[in-house]
Amino acid sequence: MDGTFQRAVVTGGAGFLGRRLCQRLLEQGTHVVCVASLLTESPAAVPVPRGGPRLEFRLTDMAEPFDVPGEVDLVVHLRSPGAAADAPRYPLETLDHGSVSTRNALVLAARKGARFVLASTAETHGDPWGSAPPAAYHG
Repeated sequence: MDGTFQRAVVTGGAGFLGRRLCQRLLEQGTHVVCVASLLTESPAAVPVPRGGPRLEFRLTDMAEPFDVPGEVDLVVHLRSPGAAADAPRYPLETLDHGSVSTRNALVLAARKGARFVLASTAETHGDPWGSAPPAAYHG
């Protein structure tokens, strides 16, 4: 990211990657709206203490339509229960967050005229400790 964004929404902002992305965007001068459900994260994971006034936190079930008032020029959708081990514990939530929340984040980006970035951990697709996926997996 080159720091040209005025206001970004980061779904899954309390997750491992989300916290780091929020911090990086803040360092570049971007106002950040961290959206998280805290399904698999602790409330202590929310990056608010280091964010100051340019960081907003919204506890949101992204499987439901959601809005962020005001202008937004970047939506980064990272929300997904990250570990394969979470899928059996949260099967419906994992499915919803893999599909419905992506749609809801896309709808938000479209309404705002914002750039949209989707990223997901490979762990949601199988055993992260198993053998490497075949070359065809990488496209």
